[in-house]
Amino acid sequence: AAILLMSSAVRTTGVLGKISESYIFPNYETDRLIDIGNTLTRLEILPVLNFLTMGFIKSSVSLYVTSLGTAQLLNLRTYRPVVIPLGIMMI
Repeated sequence: AAILLMSSAVRTTGVLGKISESYIFPNYETDRLIDIGNTLTRLEILPVLNFLTMGFIKSSVSLYVTSLGTAQLLNLRTYRPVVIPLGIMMI
């Protein structure tokens, strides 16, 4: 994991240079600049889809674990009655 983070930082600094400090998401800007022979362009959608998918999975797992823990604390037989209230609280 450390090697991937380091390679991402080196790639971003190598492509953008000092300008990378002014971007909120410099990796996105680096991916936006990818242009392979005018055929493969607009590849920034891939990291965005990855970001959205992982965010959805993280939220789903967090809701499940919180619901399960709350149900166990309240001595409920199933976690389902607490899913909707906790989901509303997550929003």
